[in-house]
Amino acid sequence: MRQRKRITKSILTIFLTIIMVVSALVPSSVAKAEVVGSVPIYRLYNPDNGEHLYTTDANERDVLFNSYGWGYEGVAWYSATSGTPVYRLYNNVLCNHLYTTDLNEITVLTSMENTAWTIDNNAQPLFYSNGVCPIYRVYNAELKGMHHLTTDKNEYYVLPIFGWAQEGISLYAVAVGNPILTKYADTKITETTVEEMVNETTNNNAAVAELTYVLNTNTMKFHRPNCTYVEKILDSHRIDSAKSRDEIIAEGYEACKKCKP
Repeated sequence: MRQRKRITKSILTIFLTIIMVVSALVPSSVAKAEVVGSVPIYRLYNPDNGEHLYTTDANERDVLFNSYGWGYEGVAWYSATSGTPVYRLYNNVLCNHLYTTDLNEITVLTSMENTAWTIDNNAQPLFYSNGVCPIYRVYNAELKGMHHLTTDKNEYYVLPIFGWAQEGISLYAVAVGNPILTKYADTKITETTVEEMVNETTNNNAAVAELTYVLNTNTMKFHRPNCTYVEKILDSHRIDSAKSRDEIIAEGYEACKKCKP
């Protein structure tokens, strides 16, 4: 357990160095969306736990920036005013948010016994997924199951080096917002390098998926490490296993129907 905490702290430290919080940008100076028929999605950053928050609410943006120490990182993207609804959930134990279009996932997370998950925005969609600009999602099991959304392909390809698992295109936007400065903002990656990084990440993820599983001794189900259900497993019920799939099944565990390990 101590080793896991040290690893978690180390990964968080590395991730904190990736994002250069643009604290000099004052939210009140943000221009209105220039994309007709769209809504700006503001991106903020919490230096205490490494979480990014996305909101359409300028007041929420200003309060978090001015009163709670969040860094403001500009307009992440412009959302359509219709399309696939995107909801935001909050976990007051893990202290992070989840953005999802899956109504069943919302029902499961918010109806569990002693759940820490609640739905924001009075259970109304926070914004919509629609358009031609892809929004990528990455996941980090060591950072309390944190997810991160980005329109920056470079950021998407670099983060796996720091322990983040790529989850593909999660949402779509009408247009990309203002450039968001990160440690790799000025880094130019050639197509060959990108291809190599993608292949390496794919191979690494495949190896992890084949050899490593997370077991839930309470439900007797096993999951891939990046499964969204993993973050709900209590430490007392969780086992990280390097056994083969057949060995785990032989021990009486069933495969998760969501991540299909």
